[in-house]
Amino acid sequence: GDGIDELIIGGTGSKQSSILRLYTMVDREPAYAAGGSEGNEYYALAWNDILNEYTGEAGETCYVIYSLEPNSTELFWQVGYKYDTAEDKDNPWFTAYNDREWEPITEEEFNSAITRINSDRLSLKFTPFK
Repeated sequence: GDGIDELIIGGTGSKQSSILRLYTMVDREPAYAAGGSEGNEYYALAWNDILNEYTGEAGETCYVIYSLEPNSTELFWQVGYKYDTAEDKDNPWFTAYNDREWEPITEEEFNSAITRINSDRLSLKFTPFK
């Protein structure tokens, strides 16, 4: 995408396309940028951004889109979407921009955003280590 070398280590099987470790180049040296785990997974998106999908407290699921800053390991928060019944049982749909202040949105807005995100996930094919 952006001309910067990256190394992505990912899963196979049921975790196909999930990023387990993401490395980038900083001052011409490889550097760790992000890593996923069970319940905290990263995915590449079609527009060169990174999706972090994670579950938190009971009834909370978050989808946060980051961009990877050039020559840095910093992930810059673009937009997030959260389903959180603990915060609001009747209206659990929220969004937040780079200020990370969660604002209520409608169920339709939430579903539309998640559908768009899911359609833009890249299907990465990893080369298994032997």
